Amino acid sequence: MTNSNINSFTKFFSYFWIAVTGKETNFTSGSLRKAIFMLSIPMILEMLMESIFALVDIAYVSQVSVNAVATIGLTESVITLIYALAIGLSMAATAVVARRIGEEDVRGARIAAVQAILLGILVAVLLGMLDVIAIQLQ
Repeated sequence: MTNSNINSFTKFFSYFWIAVTGKETNFTSGSLRKAIFMLSIPMILEMLMESIFALVDIAYVSQVSVNAVATIGLTESVITLIYALAIGLSMAATAVVARRIGEEDVRGARIAAVQAILLGILVAVLLGMLDVIAIQLQ
């Protein structure tokens, strides 16, 4: 390996470690590629763990029956739809909070964050109520 490859490799893992440990970093200045990389790492790891969770579920349930595997497949697809909704809400909240921080309006960022949390709770309660209703109708 050349010296530049070793430096790139070292940088990659140092950025990765900073992203995983959650060290506070100012992304308003500096490399845009670095900021996108560091902001994407937690979401990539979360989705990877969710996929592994589904695979482990299928591996254990496959010993029961084919119908059990089909059930896991159906529930994972519904969970993926819920994740899509959650990711959309979190992207919107992140954009609003980031804009307020970029404007140096910390109070506005806090208000936006609280509103996003309340909206998330409201959506969770509504989905929970729909689930209870669906179970009662069965």
